[in-house]
Amino acid sequence: MEDTKNVVKTDQVSNVDETETKPLDTPIKPLVTPKVTAPIEVKPPLKGGEAVDNSVHKVAKGETLLDIANKYHIGYEQLRYFNGLDKLNPRIKEGQELKIPTKPVAVPVGK
Repeated sequence: MEDTKNVVKTDQVSNVDETETKPLDTPIKPLVTPKVTAPIEVKPPLKGGEAVDNSVHKVAKGETLLDIANKYHIGYEQLRYFNGLDKLNPRIKEGQELKIPTKPVAVPVGK
């Protein structure tokens, strides 16, 4: 006769937890409640040095817009936009006075 003590039927063994999953009765609350703030007023960008403190630089012979931007530690595009110079051809001339912004100037994309 066969020893049946150590015999396990395959329909009794399962590696997968077969407990049923049920939807939660109450929703899960977030750990941190987000704070709702008032909308921020968005102002249009400044043009040509309006309403911003600035200094003036007189262009010397042989100076480029990049030279001037580096001298005052400002971005080339900021200087160009702040002075209303053309994006594709930002020419400056000797003796021309350029406004140098003392605060960062937002340059709109594509301008």
